[in-house]
Amino acid sequence: MDAVPPRTVAALAAALSTAWVIYRVLSIGQREADLPPGPKTVPVLGNLLDFPKVNAHEAFSKWARIYGDIFSFKVGSSNLIVLTSPQAVKEVLDKQSAVTSDRPPMYIADVITDGNHLPFVRQGPTWKVLRRTVRDILSPQACARHSQMQIAESARLMYDLLRQPNDHYLHYQRYALSVIMSVTFGQSAPSLSSPSTQTFIKNAHDFNHIMGPGSTPPLDLVPMLKYIPENIPWWVPLPTSVKETLRASWKGVCRDLRARHKLYYSRLLKPCQERAKEGLENRSFMQSVYEKQDENGMTDQMTLLLGQAILETGSDTSGAYLQNATLLLAAHPEVQRKAQEELDRVVGTERSPRLEDMDQLPYIRAIIEEVHRMRPVAPMAIPHHSTSYTSYRNYSIPANTMLIPNLYGIFSSPLTYDSPEKFDPDRYLRHPLGIGEKVDPKNNANLKDFVYGFGKRSCPGIILAKNTISINISNLLWGFDILKKTCPDGKPMELDLDATKPQLVLVTPPFPADIRPRSRKHAEIITQNFIDSTPVCLPFEQELSLEDTKFIQDLRDEAARKLKVLATGHT
Repeated sequence: MDAVPPRTVAALAAALSTAWVIYRVLSIGQREADLPPGPKTVPVLGNLLDFPKVNAHEAFSKWARIYGDIFSFKVGSSNLIVLTSPQAVKEVLDKQSAVTSDRPPMYIADVITDGNHLPFVRQGPTWKVLRRTVRDILSPQACARHSQMQIAESARLMYDLLRQPNDHYLHYQRYALSVIMSVTFGQSAPSLSSPSTQTFIKNAHDFNHIMGPGSTPPLDLVPMLKYIPENIPWWVPLPTSVKETLRASWKGVCRDLRARHKLYYSRLLKPCQERAKEGLENRSFMQSVYEKQDENGMTDQMTLLLGQAILETGSDTSGAYLQNATLLLAAHPEVQRKAQEELDRVVGTERSPRLEDMDQLPYIRAIIEEVHRMRPVAPMAIPHHSTSYTSYRNYSIPANTMLIPNLYGIFSSPLTYDSPEKFDPDRYLRHPLGIGEKVDPKNNANLKDFVYGFGKRSCPGIILAKNTISINISNLLWGFDILKKTCPDGKPMELDLDATKPQLVLVTPPFPADIRPRSRKHAEIITQNFIDSTPVCLPFEQELSLEDTKFIQDLRDEAARKLKVLATGHT
């Protein structure tokens, strides 16, 4: 038998090697057999082209109805798994939290914050230090000390709604910022028009935008994209329009945001440092953090960015929740009537609701839960990340898998709720979890707290958040009727209950609403509450600008004049 010529052997080896390389390349993006099911993949890209850029929670919920409560995406060689049932979330994110509590790589957040932004920071020494510190400053005792400030800011919010009801969206935004600014940095935000407040709003908006789905290439899933230059060199043979499309313009945005954040939060932190050095005290969180910085092992950068994380996260979610609640209440006057009957019976009309009344207001508590269910402010929460292999049912969850809890899909599932599309607070009176009659409560034990996160990543500010919502929803329903605006033809203006603004949190765009005091007596009490809140607010107004100081004093003088008119009945 003749020997095979060397050239033939070499050619055969080259062909086999080429075939193997092609096979390996084409296998990138293919779903492994033991992964949860999901949309059909294409070679190399996987499901990259399927990944929704906006309203991903809606697309994920549709896919959950097709593929089940656990399904997967492939983006290149990366894995994403979406969880859309209480059982899946509980088993994967709670019971297996030892290996599923990490955060996925978030390149944009790391560039802007040096990996020190608490909601996004990955597991490790930095996360442990930040978590321990924030648990200390947001303890039940610390939150109790700030309840009076929350009540005082709520009194201001109700007065703002009384005097300028058409600007409710702006009032919620100012309130949410001011209350969290006061408790975090010891300084209120009396006006949205002040330069400091405008700077915060722009910084937060730009950060939310660039962190939102579709604002940048999928850098965390396709890491090589981060190496595309900010400006493609002149000598690259591509048309200018193509270069403009391909260039990494996000790099300039990140660089600008990084500098703006550092400057803004350095200025906010400075008064906290000065108060600590002078022995002054207004119980702000960041003053406490600064005083214990060395004891807790915090660096200057960690301290700076912890303040950013608390301020931005707290103000975003609180304002969004109140706007969502107003939309749903305006569309459901029958819910308002039932709530007001309960408030009149328990609280009466001689005073406004207090936090201690909440135990006797089951329907108000039910409304709060139903708003969370219908319009969760974080419809997909913040993704988790597996640090090692685990599994659920018969499906593999490999290490380095992004895990997305689809709260929107869970809260809108007919498998858990009867008529989930209906705004029905009574479901929480029929069952504490709001679940359907035939649903097993054992598999849904902590369902109501899903909006506050899972496992080791649950929200440390849950007490502060719950107090804020309880104070405002009870006072809003006690003091006001929230109606649809009337069209020129006399018919009620229809509201779009599905409208959202595409950003990190689920925010209702501005909409018209007719917000009226329930009676002259209610208006009088609302005005008196605002005036009476002055002593609580003054310690948080010591470092305001002259313009802001004058603004809030003029507002109080106006309230005093209006109170005389309301009390005497004369105009």
